Amino acid sequence: MAKKNSFNISLTLGGETITSSAPSLLEALIALGVPRKIVTKGVLVASKGQKKVELFYPPMKIKSLLYPIARFYTAKKLETLLK
Repeated sequence: MAKKNSFNISLTLGGETITSSAPSLLEALIALGVPRKIVTKGVLVASKGQKKVELFYPPMKIKSLLYPIARFYTAKKLETLLK
């Protein structure tokens, strides 16, 4: 079970869900891992405590999450939305 002051992230693609948790959003995105196949829209859910953010991404945007600079910008965006 994740600690209360850690970030939880889950990525749902079709029927597959990948989850991770870490003290920072960037670490949680890095720990998320790589899905087997990206062909459908996905839902990225980030939460910290009671706050929760859901973002819907097309396949190309999800593929861009595999690049380090895109992870950094996504982490900043999610951090801003979770405030």
